Parts: sequence; structure tokens; C-alpha cells
Amino acid sequence: MQPPSALATAVDFVSSMFGPFDRRLDFQTIQFTAERHPFTAYPLPYSQFRVQICLPASAADEEWKVARHLSHELVHCLSPNGLPSLRATVLEEGLAEHCSIHFMRANYTITGSDFEWADSVQGSHRVAFDLVEQVVEHEDLGGMRAAVRSVRAATGLPFADLSADALAAHFTKTPPHLLDRLSGRFADLN
Repeated sequence: MQPPSALATAVDFVSSMFGPFDRRLDFQTIQFTAERHPFTAYPLPYSQFRVQICLPASAADEEWKVARHLSHELVHCLSPNGLPSLRATVLEEGLAEHCSIHFMRANYTITGSDFEWADSVQGSHRVAFDLVEQVVEHEDLGGMRAAVRSVRAATGLPFADLSADALAAHFTKTPPHLLDRLSGRFADLN
């Protein structure tokens, strides 16, 4: 599963989980870079909808790494935040990890192992994932995903601009203190 087939598979998976990509999205390319971590780039400073997914060159020869990174980064492309960088919310990063883990569970198995994809998530990304899992405890899995689709459709806003109040209208069973944490900036999560 290498691009573009990995891309098509991941696009379908992400949109089935969290709703369609913004119709204004102008997806440019997948580029392999010298960076250690994948990221979504905005090649034009005046367009939040022109995006480029950048993956570590070290992942280029391993299908499962490309797929894992793509399924994560595509969540950032659903409703792009644009510049400046580092605007992602805790919710956005948690959803990206949630999607990536479920994508890998659905498409990749490690034979003869009790390996769990969620165990590969560490640091702040693990905290964000765990907070989304707390939402699942309140809303249930289908309810959480439906709430994401609903808030995106109702507001048309990028994740970075979704306040706790905007989330509360759709995540009706999730406590306000959890929505406050989820609407916070991921870069500030420690």
C-alpha cells in the first residue's frame, strides 16, 4: 500500500469515520522529507486549503509506516487550520491518533503477536488519544464519531477554531471540563 493507493485507502477510511473533507481542500502532494516526524504543510501562506502531507523519508520503504502516518495526517486535512503552524487542538491530535490506530487495526496485523497499535502512541499524543477515549466512554464510539461529523458540518470551522462551547452542542454527554481540555492547543499540552 504505497501512495497513491495508500492515500486513496486512507482518505476513504478517514472520511467514513469523521465526515467528508472540506470541499475547498486543494491537496497538493505527499512528499518525503528529512524531518523525523510527519506534518501537514501549507505551501501558500494565504490559503489554508492548499495542503501538502510531508512524511519522514525513513518511512518511505515501509508500507505500514506510510499508511500510519497518512491516516494520521489526513485528519488534519479534513478541515485545515492553515497558518500559523502549531494551531492543532488536543481534540484534533487525539482524533488523528484514534483514526490512525483504528486504520492500522483494520488493515495491518502482526502475526503471532499480541501487539496493540495504541501501545505505540507515546507522550503528548498518547495523552490526547486517551482524552478522546474518555469522550468515547461518555458518548460511545459511534456517538463520538457522529459528534465529530456533526460539529464539522454545523460549524464549517477548522478544529483550531472549535471552542468548548461549540463542542458542547454536539458532544452532549461529555463533561465541560473534558471539552475545555480538548479545545485547548495541543502544543500547550503537558
